Amino acid sequence: MKAAFKNDLERGRGYARLLLTEITDPSVGNWRFSLCRSTDHTYLGRSDWQNSEDFMEAEAYTFNGDELALHIGPDIVDRLSANENYRIALQGADQNVQHAVMAITDLNQTLMTGAGRVSGDVPKIQPTMTAPPEVPLSPPVAEPVLPDPLPTAMPAPAPEGKSKLPFILAAVLILALAGGGAWWAMTKDAKAPLTAESKKEDTPQPIEPKKEDASQPVEPKKEDTPQPVEPKKETAEPAKPQSVPLSPREQVRQFFSGSPTAQSAMELGSKLPQATAEDQDALYRLWSFAADEGNLQAHLLLAQSVDPAQAAWGSIKKNGAEAWKYYAKVAPTLPEAAKAMQGLKLWMEQQATKGNREALGWIQKIADETK
Repeated sequence: MKAAFKNDLERGRGYARLLLTEITDPSVGNWRFSLCRSTDHTYLGRSDWQNSEDFMEAEAYTFNGDELALHIGPDIVDRLSANENYRIALQGADQNVQHAVMAITDLNQTLMTGAGRVSGDVPKIQPTMTAPPEVPLSPPVAEPVLPDPLPTAMPAPAPEGKSKLPFILAAVLILALAGGGAWWAMTKDAKAPLTAESKKEDTPQPIEPKKEDASQPVEPKKEDTPQPVEPKKETAEPAKPQSVPLSPREQVRQFFSGSPTAQSAMELGSKLPQATAEDQDALYRLWSFAADEGNLQAHLLLAQSVDPAQAAWGSIKKNGAEAWKYYAKVAPTLPEAAKAMQGLKLWMEQQATKGNREALGWIQKIADETK
Protein backbone atom coordinates (compact mmCIF):
# COMPACT_ATOMS: atom_id res chain seq x y z
CA MET A 1 0.00 0.00 0.00
CA LYS A 2 1.15 3.53 -0.77
CA ALA A 3 -0.09 6.74 0.87
CA ALA A 4 0.01 10.44 0.05
CA PHE A 5 -1.28 13.63 1.69
CA LYS A 6 -3.06 16.33 -0.32
CA ASN A 7 -4.67 19.57 0.89
CA ASP A 8 -8.36 19.78 0.02
CA LEU A 9 -8.46 23.47 -0.94
CA GLU A 10 -11.96 23.10 -2.40
CA ARG A 11 -13.30 22.70 1.14
CA GLY A 12 -10.97 25.31 2.63
CA ARG A 13 -7.82 25.38 4.68
CA GLY A 14 -7.61 22.67 7.32
CA TYR A 15 -9.22 20.00 5.16
CA ALA A 16 -7.18 17.30 3.44
CA ARG A 17 -7.33 13.89 1.78
CA LEU A 18 -5.26 10.81 2.54
CA LEU A 19 -4.79 9.14 -0.84
CA LEU A 20 -4.15 5.36 -0.61
CA THR A 21 -3.30 3.08 -3.53
CA GLU A 22 -2.34 -0.59 -4.02
CA ILE A 23 -4.82 -1.68 -1.35
CA THR A 24 -5.15 -5.45 -0.94
CA ASP A 25 -8.98 -5.58 -0.98
CA PRO A 26 -10.61 -2.18 -1.58
CA SER A 27 -14.17 -3.58 -1.50
CA VAL A 28 -14.35 -4.55 2.19
CA GLY A 29 -15.41 -1.03 3.26
CA ASN A 30 -15.79 0.44 6.78
CA TRP A 31 -12.30 1.96 6.55
CA ARG A 32 -10.52 3.28 9.63
CA PHE A 33 -6.94 4.53 10.02
CA SER A 34 -4.27 5.40 12.58
CA LEU A 35 -1.28 7.78 12.34
CA CYS A 36 2.11 7.34 14.04
CA ARG A 37 4.70 10.13 13.74
CA SER A 38 8.30 9.15 13.30
CA THR A 39 9.95 11.66 15.65
CA ASP A 40 8.68 10.13 18.90
CA HIS A 41 6.63 7.07 17.74
CA THR A 42 3.43 8.36 19.33
CA TYR A 43 -0.03 7.80 17.86
CA LEU A 44 -2.70 10.38 17.05
CA GLY A 45 -5.54 10.00 19.55
CA ARG A 46 -8.93 11.59 20.00
CA SER A 47 -7.54 14.58 21.92
CA ASP A 48 -3.74 14.38 21.77
CA TRP A 49 -0.77 12.27 20.74
CA GLN A 50 -0.51 9.11 22.86
CA ASN A 51 1.54 5.94 23.27
CA SER A 52 -1.24 3.48 22.31
CA GLU A 53 -2.56 3.07 18.76
CA ASP A 54 -6.06 4.38 18.09
CA PHE A 55 -7.96 3.75 14.85
CA MET A 56 -10.17 6.66 13.80
CA GLU A 57 -12.85 7.08 11.19
CA ALA A 58 -12.59 9.65 8.40
CA GLU A 59 -15.36 12.15 7.72
CA ALA A 60 -15.94 10.27 4.47
CA TYR A 61 -14.07 8.03 2.04
CA THR A 62 -14.39 7.77 -1.73
CA PHE A 63 -12.99 5.55 -4.47
CA ASN A 64 -11.54 6.77 -7.76
CA GLY A 65 -10.42 3.75 -9.73
CA ASP A 66 -7.96 1.90 -7.50
CA GLU A 67 -7.40 4.96 -5.26
CA LEU A 68 -9.05 5.31 -1.86
CA ALA A 69 -9.41 8.86 -0.54
CA LEU A 70 -9.98 9.39 3.20
CA HIS A 71 -11.42 12.87 3.81
CA ILE A 72 -10.21 14.41 7.09
CA GLY A 73 -10.94 17.75 8.72
CA PRO A 74 -9.27 20.35 10.97
CA ASP A 75 -9.60 18.16 14.08
CA ILE A 76 -6.86 15.97 12.56
CA VAL A 77 -5.04 18.29 10.14
CA ASP A 78 -4.41 20.94 12.81
CA ARG A 79 -2.39 18.40 14.83
CA LEU A 80 -0.15 17.38 11.93
CA SER A 81 3.17 19.04 11.14
CA ALA A 82 4.92 19.89 7.90
CA ASN A 83 8.31 18.28 7.23
CA GLU A 84 7.28 15.20 9.20
CA ASN A 85 6.98 11.49 8.36
CA TYR A 86 3.90 9.52 9.42
CA ARG A 87 3.20 5.80 9.35
CA ILE A 88 -0.44 5.26 8.39
CA ALA A 89 -2.21 2.00 9.25
CA LEU A 90 -5.39 1.23 7.30
CA GLN A 91 -7.97 -1.21 8.66
CA GLY A 92 -11.15 -2.37 6.92
CA ALA A 93 -14.13 -4.49 7.91
CA ASP A 94 -11.99 -7.64 7.62
CA GLN A 95 -9.74 -6.34 10.46
CA ASN A 96 -6.61 -6.81 8.32
CA VAL A 97 -4.13 -3.93 8.76
CA GLN A 98 -2.09 -2.47 5.88
CA HIS A 99 0.78 0.01 6.42
CA ALA A 100 2.41 2.80 4.43
CA VAL A 101 4.66 5.81 5.07
CA MET A 102 3.49 9.32 4.26
CA ALA A 103 5.67 12.45 4.08
CA ILE A 104 3.96 15.83 4.55
CA THR A 105 5.73 18.70 2.82
CA ASP A 106 2.93 21.30 2.60
CA LEU A 107 0.27 21.99 5.20
CA ASN A 108 -2.43 24.69 5.26
CA GLN A 109 -3.69 25.28 8.79
CA THR A 110 -7.05 26.73 9.75
CA LEU A 111 -5.85 28.64 12.82
CA MET A 112 -3.80 31.78 12.50
CA THR A 113 -1.83 32.90 15.52
CA GLY A 114 -0.58 36.35 16.31
CA ALA A 115 -3.66 38.13 14.93
CA GLY A 116 -5.21 41.00 16.89
CA ARG A 117 -6.72 44.44 16.60
CA VAL A 118 -6.78 47.62 18.68
CA SER A 119 -10.16 48.31 20.34
CA GLY A 120 -11.53 51.15 22.44
CA ASP A 121 -11.45 54.90 22.00
CA VAL A 122 -8.03 56.37 21.71
CA PRO A 123 -7.90 59.89 23.24
CA LYS A 124 -6.89 62.51 20.76
CA ILE A 125 -3.91 64.62 21.69
CA GLN A 126 -4.41 68.33 20.97
CA PRO A 127 -1.31 70.01 19.66
CA THR A 128 -0.05 72.83 21.87
CA MET A 129 1.62 75.92 20.51
CA THR A 130 4.57 77.21 22.47
CA ALA A 131 6.06 80.61 21.83
CA PRO A 132 9.59 80.52 20.58
CA PRO A 133 12.21 81.62 23.11
CA GLU A 134 13.17 85.25 22.93
CA VAL A 135 16.59 85.83 21.52
CA PRO A 136 18.39 88.87 23.01
CA LEU A 137 19.23 91.43 20.39
CA SER A 138 22.87 92.35 20.09
CA PRO A 139 23.68 96.06 20.25
CA PRO A 140 23.96 97.77 16.86
CA VAL A 141 27.44 97.96 15.48
CA ALA A 142 28.54 101.52 14.79
CA GLU A 143 29.47 102.09 11.18
CA PRO A 144 33.01 103.41 10.70
CA VAL A 145 33.19 107.10 9.85
CA LEU A 146 35.11 107.60 6.62
CA PRO A 147 37.21 110.77 6.19
CA ASP A 148 36.03 113.24 3.62
CA PRO A 149 37.72 112.86 0.23
CA LEU A 150 40.51 115.25 -0.52
CA PRO A 151 39.50 118.08 -2.82
CA THR A 152 40.83 117.75 -6.38
CA ALA A 153 42.96 120.51 -7.78
CA MET A 154 40.92 122.82 -9.85
CA PRO A 155 42.43 125.04 -12.56
CA ALA A 156 42.86 128.55 -11.50
CA PRO A 157 40.21 130.76 -12.98
CA ALA A 158 41.29 133.08 -15.74
CA PRO A 159 41.78 136.60 -14.55
CA GLU A 160 38.74 138.61 -15.19
CA GLY A 161 38.84 141.48 -17.62
CA LYS A 162 41.43 139.93 -20.10
CA SER A 163 40.46 138.41 -23.50
CA LYS A 164 41.46 134.79 -24.53
CA LEU A 165 41.71 135.53 -28.27
CA PRO A 166 45.50 136.26 -28.45
CA PHE A 167 46.25 132.81 -26.94
CA ILE A 168 44.01 130.99 -29.44
CA LEU A 169 45.60 132.72 -32.48
CA ALA A 170 49.10 131.81 -31.28
CA ALA A 171 48.21 128.12 -30.91
CA VAL A 172 46.76 127.94 -34.43
CA LEU A 173 49.90 129.51 -35.90
CA ILE A 174 52.20 126.98 -34.17
CA LEU A 175 50.18 124.00 -35.49
CA ALA A 176 50.27 125.34 -39.04
CA LEU A 177 54.07 125.77 -39.04
CA ALA A 178 54.58 122.22 -37.67
CA GLY A 179 52.34 120.66 -40.31
CA GLY A 180 54.10 122.46 -43.20
CA GLY A 181 57.55 121.28 -42.12
CA ALA A 182 56.43 117.65 -41.96
CA TRP A 183 54.93 117.85 -45.50
CA TRP A 184 58.15 119.27 -46.96
CA ALA A 185 60.27 116.49 -45.44
CA MET A 186 58.05 113.79 -46.91
CA THR A 187 58.10 115.16 -50.46
CA LYS A 188 61.86 115.59 -50.36
CA ASP A 189 62.48 111.90 -49.56
CA ALA A 190 60.09 110.79 -52.27
CA LYS A 191 61.95 112.74 -55.06
CA ALA A 192 65.46 111.56 -54.08
CA PRO A 193 67.10 109.04 -56.68
CA LEU A 194 67.61 105.43 -55.60
CA THR A 195 71.27 104.53 -54.94
CA ALA A 196 72.92 101.10 -54.96
CA GLU A 197 73.00 101.01 -51.21
CA SER A 198 69.35 101.80 -51.00
CA LYS A 199 68.61 99.07 -53.58
CA LYS A 200 70.56 96.53 -51.43
CA GLU A 201 68.58 97.50 -48.46
CA ASP A 202 65.33 97.06 -50.37
CA THR A 203 66.25 93.65 -52.05
CA PRO A 204 65.37 90.65 -49.82
CA GLN A 205 68.40 88.45 -49.05
CA PRO A 206 68.15 84.59 -49.13
CA ILE A 207 68.35 82.89 -45.77
CA GLU A 208 71.31 80.51 -45.50
CA PRO A 209 70.73 77.26 -43.64
CA LYS A 210 72.39 76.95 -40.31
CA LYS A 211 75.50 74.78 -40.41
CA GLU A 212 75.52 72.11 -37.78
CA ASP A 213 78.69 71.09 -36.06
CA ALA A 214 79.40 67.46 -37.01
CA SER A 215 81.56 66.98 -33.89
CA GLN A 216 78.59 67.49 -31.62
CA PRO A 217 76.21 64.51 -31.24
CA VAL A 218 72.74 65.16 -32.54
CA GLU A 219 70.17 64.74 -29.81
CA PRO A 220 66.94 63.17 -31.00
CA LYS A 221 63.87 65.22 -30.69
CA LYS A 222 61.76 64.38 -27.74
CA GLU A 223 58.66 64.12 -29.81
CA ASP A 224 60.28 61.48 -32.09
CA THR A 225 61.39 59.22 -29.23
CA PRO A 226 58.81 56.45 -28.68
CA GLN A 227 57.50 56.55 -25.18
CA PRO A 228 56.72 53.25 -23.38
CA VAL A 229 53.01 52.58 -23.25
CA GLU A 230 51.83 51.92 -19.72
CA PRO A 231 49.49 48.94 -19.47
CA LYS A 232 45.90 49.88 -18.79
CA LYS A 233 44.93 49.15 -15.28
CA GLU A 234 41.91 46.91 -15.24
CA THR A 235 39.44 47.50 -12.51
CA ALA A 236 38.77 44.44 -10.44
CA GLU A 237 35.27 43.10 -10.91
CA PRO A 238 33.23 42.91 -7.74
CA ALA A 239 33.03 39.46 -6.28
CA LYS A 240 29.79 37.71 -7.10
CA PRO A 241 27.77 36.75 -4.05
CA GLN A 242 27.96 33.03 -3.39
CA SER A 243 24.71 31.17 -3.08
CA VAL A 244 23.99 29.80 0.38
CA PRO A 245 23.75 25.97 0.30
CA LEU A 246 20.45 24.46 1.34
CA SER A 247 20.22 22.93 4.80
CA PRO A 248 19.75 19.14 5.07
CA ARG A 249 16.18 19.70 6.25
CA GLU A 250 15.37 21.80 3.16
CA GLN A 251 17.03 19.26 0.86
CA VAL A 252 14.94 16.46 2.36
CA ARG A 253 11.77 18.55 2.00
CA GLN A 254 12.49 19.11 -1.69
CA PHE A 255 13.30 15.41 -2.07
CA PHE A 256 9.83 14.35 -0.88
CA SER A 257 8.13 16.94 -3.09
CA GLY A 258 9.41 15.03 -6.14
CA SER A 259 9.27 11.31 -6.91
CA PRO A 260 11.20 9.66 -4.05
CA THR A 261 12.45 6.08 -4.10
CA ALA A 262 14.21 4.00 -1.46
CA GLN A 263 17.46 3.97 -3.41
CA SER A 264 17.47 7.75 -4.01
CA ALA A 265 16.64 8.33 -0.33
CA MET A 266 19.67 6.31 0.78
CA GLU A 267 21.91 8.04 -1.77
CA LEU A 268 20.84 11.46 -0.53
CA GLY A 269 21.31 10.37 3.11
CA SER A 270 24.90 9.30 2.42
CA LYS A 271 25.73 12.85 1.22
CA LEU A 272 24.09 14.86 4.01
CA PRO A 273 25.93 15.95 7.18
CA GLN A 274 24.83 14.67 10.60
CA ALA A 275 26.55 17.14 12.93
CA THR A 276 23.47 18.72 14.53
CA ALA A 277 20.20 17.35 15.90
CA GLU A 278 18.32 18.99 13.00
CA ASP A 279 20.61 17.21 10.50
CA GLN A 280 19.99 13.88 12.25
CA ASP A 281 16.21 14.37 12.20
CA ALA A 282 16.35 14.99 8.44
CA LEU A 283 18.29 11.74 7.96
CA TYR A 284 15.78 9.86 10.10
CA ARG A 285 12.99 10.91 7.72
CA LEU A 286 14.91 9.45 4.77
CA TRP A 287 15.67 6.17 6.59
CA SER A 288 12.07 5.79 7.77
CA PHE A 289 10.82 6.18 4.21
CA ALA A 290 13.42 3.82 2.74
CA ALA A 291 12.80 1.19 5.44
CA ASP A 292 9.09 1.09 4.65
CA GLU A 293 10.04 0.63 1.00
CA GLY A 294 12.02 -2.50 2.00
CA ASN A 295 15.61 -1.24 2.20
CA LEU A 296 17.54 -3.44 4.68
CA GLN A 297 20.29 -0.92 5.45
CA ALA A 298 17.62 1.67 6.32
CA HIS A 299 16.10 -0.81 8.84
CA LEU A 300 19.50 -1.13 10.54
CA LEU A 301 20.00 2.66 10.70
CA LEU A 302 16.49 3.17 12.09
CA ALA A 303 17.12 0.51 14.76
CA GLN A 304 20.34 2.20 15.84
CA SER A 305 18.65 5.62 16.06
CA VAL A 306 15.92 4.36 18.46
CA ASP A 307 18.14 1.86 20.31
CA PRO A 308 18.48 3.06 23.95
CA ALA A 309 21.82 1.30 24.17
CA GLN A 310 23.16 3.56 21.40
CA ALA A 311 23.97 7.28 21.55
CA ALA A 312 21.16 9.84 21.23
CA TRP A 313 20.04 10.66 17.71
CA GLY A 314 18.50 14.07 17.08
CA SER A 315 15.12 14.51 18.76
CA ILE A 316 14.16 10.84 18.20
CA LYS A 317 12.73 9.17 21.30
CA LYS A 318 14.45 5.94 22.33
CA ASN A 319 12.34 2.78 22.28
CA GLY A 320 13.86 -0.64 23.00
CA ALA A 321 10.88 -2.59 21.66
CA GLU A 322 10.87 -0.60 18.40
CA ALA A 323 14.63 -1.08 17.95
CA TRP A 324 14.27 -4.83 18.60
CA LYS A 325 11.61 -5.06 15.88
CA TYR A 326 13.84 -3.28 13.34
CA TYR A 327 16.84 -5.44 14.22
CA ALA A 328 14.80 -8.64 13.93
CA LYS A 329 13.78 -7.87 10.34
CA VAL A 330 17.37 -7.68 9.06
CA ALA A 331 19.33 -9.82 11.58
CA PRO A 332 19.21 -12.94 9.36
CA THR A 333 20.81 -10.95 6.52
CA LEU A 334 23.03 -8.36 8.26
CA PRO A 335 25.46 -9.72 10.90
CA GLU A 336 25.91 -6.26 12.45
CA ALA A 337 22.16 -6.15 13.13
CA ALA A 338 22.29 -9.50 14.97
CA LYS A 339 25.24 -8.30 17.07
CA ALA A 340 23.48 -5.02 17.95
CA MET A 341 20.36 -7.01 18.85
CA GLN A 342 22.28 -9.03 21.44
CA GLY A 343 23.78 -5.84 22.86
CA LEU A 344 20.28 -4.31 23.21
CA LYS A 345 19.00 -7.46 25.00
CA LEU A 346 21.87 -7.33 27.51
CA TRP A 347 21.35 -3.58 28.13
CA MET A 348 17.60 -3.97 28.80
CA GLU A 349 18.16 -6.89 31.19
CA GLN A 350 20.74 -4.87 33.17
CA GLN A 351 18.41 -1.86 33.34
CA ALA A 352 15.49 -4.04 34.42
CA THR A 353 17.48 -5.37 37.39
CA LYS A 354 18.09 -1.74 38.40
CA GLY A 355 14.35 -1.03 38.44
CA ASN A 356 14.11 0.80 35.08
CA ARG A 357 10.37 0.66 34.34
CA GLU A 358 10.81 1.54 30.68
CA ALA A 359 13.21 -1.35 30.18
CA LEU A 360 10.76 -3.71 31.95
CA GLY A 361 7.95 -2.52 29.70
CA TRP A 362 10.02 -3.03 26.54
CA ILE A 363 10.99 -6.58 27.58
CA GLN A 364 7.34 -7.44 28.28
CA LYS A 365 6.19 -6.00 24.94
CA ILE A 366 8.86 -7.97 23.03
CA ALA A 367 7.78 -11.14 24.81
CA ASP A 368 4.11 -10.54 23.94
CA GLU A 369 4.84 -9.90 20.24
CA THR A 370 7.06 -12.98 19.87
CA LYS A 371 4.56 -15.46 21.30
